[in-house]
Amino acid sequence: MSEQPIRRDDLVRYLQAKALRPACECCGNQNYDLFDETQVDPPGMDGSPATKGRLSLLAFLFPGVPDFSRAKTLDVCAISCTNCGHVRLFSRAKVLQWISANP
Repeated sequence: MSEQPIRRDDLVRYLQAKALRPACECCGNQNYDLFDETQVDPPGMDGSPATKGRLSLLAFLFPGVPDFSRAKTLDVCAISCTNCGHVRLFSRAKVLQWISANP
């Protein structure tokens, strides 16, 4: 289940079902760009190959000096305000869980 890409329309359905406030918390704009995992990113300028999009955050579990051996990642879905660029993140696992229950 975790490897299926999240499509734009599924993310929109999730956001609507959860009755999230449509207005940006920073500027009040109501338009967002949604990150679509089914779109293929072009090859990078450094020669890296094209890849399908997926966003993960690197999280350190303990304060202080970062210890990369204890770091964890959190997969997220992102939406970005088209006016100010404020980014909102949602747990990818929660979104996938909802999509599976609401095909």
